[in-house]
Amino acid sequence: MPGEPRLEETVARPPGEWVRRRLAEAERLLWNKTCKECHTLRFPAGRPPEVVPPAIPVRWLPRADFSHTSHRFLVCTACHAGATGSKETADVLLPSIETCRQCHQPGRAEARCFQCHDYHDWSQRRPTKGRYTLPELRGGD
Repeated sequence: MPGEPRLEETVARPPGEWVRRRLAEAERLLWNKTCKECHTLRFPAGRPPEVVPPAIPVRWLPRADFSHTSHRFLVCTACHAGATGSKETADVLLPSIETCRQCHQPGRAEARCFQCHDYHDWSQRRPTKGRYTLPELRGGD
């Protein structure tokens, strides 16, 4: 590898030692270079390294209803301005409400709150038995 110190090559070494040295170097590159570029690793004694599970939520805003599909005509950086310079998974690149309001305002894209926000946790709903007839709701014909 360019920039890496070269392993000693000696003809007198037994093949098993050559393999062990090459394996140790391959593991060093794998665990300390390749995987570690993006992942945090734990090195438990006598076991292979473990990747620390990332703390990245499936949905950043669980009570919001957002779809990238309806925004596919935009370039990503239109809303996620810092995306091109981001180097860390810790960078949270959610756009601000001001970014959304550039388009979502009366006369442009839908701008009412319910378009993006869920106000009730419908997973907790229970079946109900209706109490009213249509005439009662209309004011009694």
